[in-house]
Amino acid sequence: MKARAVGQLAVVVVLIGVAVWLFARHLTAKPVSEQVPVRCVVCGHEYVPEGTEDDPECPKCHARGGLQRVYYHCNECGTTFLAYEEDPRQGLIREPGGEWTTTAAWIPTEPQCPKCSSTNTVFVKNPK
Repeated sequence: MKARAVGQLAVVVVLIGVAVWLFARHLTAKPVSEQVPVRCVVCGHEYVPEGTEDDPECPKCHARGGLQRVYYHCNECGTTFLAYEEDPRQGLIREPGGEWTTTAAWIPTEPQCPKCSSTNTVFVKNPK
């Protein structure tokens, strides 16, 4: 009877550990106010905007607007990759090479590493 109780306690401890791990992974998702790299739609220059402007200015060509580029890092193989692009002015979002869809209709998925296919990935603010 005592061995069974110890086994059940071990299962509960493991389940709590898994729940804490999953919760911690969700904390690494892109915060709404987090500044992410932007690619200028005019000259293609990629930069991290300073400040909290909704319509950042490209430091190279001074054009306004741009595509926000959200990068993730794979904890399995070490690859840093582009997970998706977002055009906040038009309310559109897409995965690399995918079709543009409205931000409201987009269903986020766990970013998958293009090199090793792992979903053990975390958001990175500046990939460089």
